[in-house]
Amino acid sequence: KTGAFSQVKSCNYLPNVLLKKEALDQGALFGLFVDDQGFITESSTENLAYISERKEFVLPQFDNVLKGTTLIRLKNLIQEKHLMPIVQKNIRLEDLSKASEIFFVGTTLDVLPVSDLQGKPIPVGPWSARFRQLLIEDQSSI
Repeated sequence: KTGAFSQVKSCNYLPNVLLKKEALDQGALFGLFVDDQGFITESSTENLAYISERKEFVLPQFDNVLKGTTLIRLKNLIQEKHLMPIVQKNIRLEDLSKASEIFFVGTTLDVLPVSDLQGKPIPVGPWSARFRQLLIEDQSSI
């Protein structure tokens, strides 16, 4: 999605539905949108983030990505607890090949580790579970 459709909640979910269908047709649970400059934007209803080789929490710039409320809350919790440095940047597929952990972040799944990317196994480390627990604890404190 580009332009306003990447920034605004709307009823234009047809691309999201088609992405989900294409992922399922190929035997995957999730797919990823890539913009016209080759940057990963998001999944059908989830944001993508990862842990870099330098142990940084990396999330996408919000230029062509919907600013997910769960991702923003997770970012704030990581900052508040001083867990690791945070980097916000445009993400390319090749950036993910160097990641120590990759995960989806969203309202219905909190944090879900990515265990396979284009047929290549991805290590599932401790951070996705730790981040998920942070969100669950935060939600139960309300």
